[in-house]
Amino acid sequence: MLKLEQEVQRLWDLAAQCRQELDLSSAIACYQKISQLCPQRTDVYCELGNLFIQQQQPQKGIQAFQQAIAINPAQPPWVYQTLGKTLQNQRQIVPAIEAYQHAIQLDASPPGWVYRNLADLLVKQRQYSQAIAIYQQLITLDSAYAPDAYFAIGDIYQQQQQFFAAQGAYRQAVVARAFHNINQVVNFIRQRIKGDRQVCNIDILDNGCDPTGRQLALLAESTTGRVVGTNIYPGFPQQTVKHRCANNEFYLMDGQRLTFAPATFDLVISFNVLEHVPNPSQYLQECWRVMRPGGYGFFSWYPLWSGATGHHIHHDMVKQNAQRLGVTPPVYSLDGTAIPFWGHLLFSPQEMLDFLGDRLRYPASLARWMRDYIYDEPDLNRWFWRDVWRSFQALDWAILEVKHCGEQHPDLQTLRQLKQKYGTVDHFQICGATVIVQKVS
Repeated sequence: MLKLEQEVQRLWDLAAQCRQELDLSSAIACYQKISQLCPQRTDVYCELGNLFIQQQQPQKGIQAFQQAIAINPAQPPWVYQTLGKTLQNQRQIVPAIEAYQHAIQLDASPPGWVYRNLADLLVKQRQYSQAIAIYQQLITLDSAYAPDAYFAIGDIYQQQQQFFAAQGAYRQAVVARAFHNINQVVNFIRQRIKGDRQVCNIDILDNGCDPTGRQLALLAESTTGRVVGTNIYPGFPQQTVKHRCANNEFYLMDGQRLTFAPATFDLVISFNVLEHVPNPSQYLQECWRVMRPGGYGFFSWYPLWSGATGHHIHHDMVKQNAQRLGVTPPVYSLDGTAIPFWGHLLFSPQEMLDFLGDRLRYPASLARWMRDYIYDEPDLNRWFWRDVWRSFQALDWAILEVKHCGEQHPDLQTLRQLKQKYGTVDHFQICGATVIVQKVS
């Protein structure tokens, strides 16, 4: 018995060393030998599951996790979470649902994405009541997911022809998005600028603000200074702004060509704008110019053109344009179903049109609109992460924080295709980002 334990420990240590050296195949071989010597050790199968997935062998990874669960269902929540995600990626919807449900049962506070993925899969299975219940749990759990969750609930009600309920959910989505965006800024002000909960006196610019003014009205509660919003939207602000506070100001203005004097604002914020401006570098230069020395910039945007969903075709846009074109709206969600992840980078415009029309059977007019928006719409720039990031680095400000969001990792075949077409210099897994800066001088 002692000899067996020593051999198992030797193999375990060797596997750990191989993993450190990124020799995953040798690590897998070590764990497989351990599983032969100790077939009831579930931790070995969990390690194998992780390594197989890293090696782009998802089916073997699934089998390893399922083996661990068969021996002892009381596995850590991360096992069920990883298993669920892998099954989902392999389009094995029913077992993925079961895995996510187990993950939630075992963990008092699982990550929000587990609820989101589970609810999305329940929608695919047309288990709408259960899906709504999970979306509502997600909203309670993490307000960051609330806008998308409300939109998804609205889509369910719309599909069931409960139009008043759908309209209510869509309105909640808009409000939730504004609250989430501004809460990020308010928390930042408290941490970096105020240091307490008292209202401060700073001047804020939202460069490319929400056309309704809702976000600025919320933000105005945090300062006695000016809270200024710019937008290039036609009819802004007279026809669009519905929410105002005494210290709010609104200007029809191109964010790349601001007319404010240099060093006017203590804080410049930007939400979901950088993917739309024709020249992000020029836009950032203007934001830098109007910042006061020591002032801050808070930039958050999604998606990036080089990311999985950089085509920017959202389900609500598809629905609206289907109605405008007089065709039946397709069931569509941002999981690669309608447009495969990175498809906008790998397809030519004609290949995209063929895929949408011939394979997915979308109405021709809708497929053409989607193709034209992806490749020709002037409201969408096609800058890769590397280009936007270089624009941030080129300016005289300190970069305080960089956080990536919505990451999707391409499988090995997709990554090879992307690198073959675009080279090895980009980060295709980055779908969105938040960047916080401070002006040096």
